Amino acid sequence: VMLCPGAVLEEALEKCQDLNIETALNLGSVSIVRDQKHRIWPALERGLVQVLTLNYEEATELVRERPEASDDSATDQAVQVISKLAPFSGLVVMTMGIQGVLVGGKAVPLQRFEVTPVEKVVDSTGAG
Repeated sequence: VMLCPGAVLEEALEKCQDLNIETALNLGSVSIVRDQKHRIWPALERGLVQVLTLNYEEATELVRERPEASDDSATDQAVQVISKLAPFSGLVVMTMGIQGVLVGGKAVPLQRFEVTPVEKVVDSTGAG
């Protein structure tokens, strides 16, 4: 939807909000985030996205040059990144590959989930 011409994303999110339907947005790639930041942030700022899923690289690109305060006491860069996104969505799920997953948001306290490495990966699709 992010690559569709016009305001397809925005219109769909607004319609869902009008109908009290919760929405989830997966940003898909760093290049999409870089090219579509000007559309993503207004949707987040207006509260149109209840669940945001993205990987660490996408999240880092999305918050680049944003002035919002992060947890300055956090030494973990990933925590600082998700802290900038958490106020804009009920749930933010940030995958970090072998480093696991960070979740947080307006409705969820920040939590880290570890992953258990395996010897042989069969299919990493959707594994973050």
